[in-house]
Amino acid sequence: MQTELHDYYNQLEVNNQLMPLENIAIGDFGVAKYSEDNRWYRA
Repeated sequence: MQTELHDYYNQLEVNNQLMPLENIAIGDFGVAKYSEDNRWYRA
């Protein structure tokens, strides 16, 4: 699952389709890119 998550969010990042932080609401799922390994993780 971690590989699929990483690939999915990398593709969104490449296409500049990530949701702006202003649009995130309580209860939404979130992910963060860890700068040490450039991988996406659930937040």
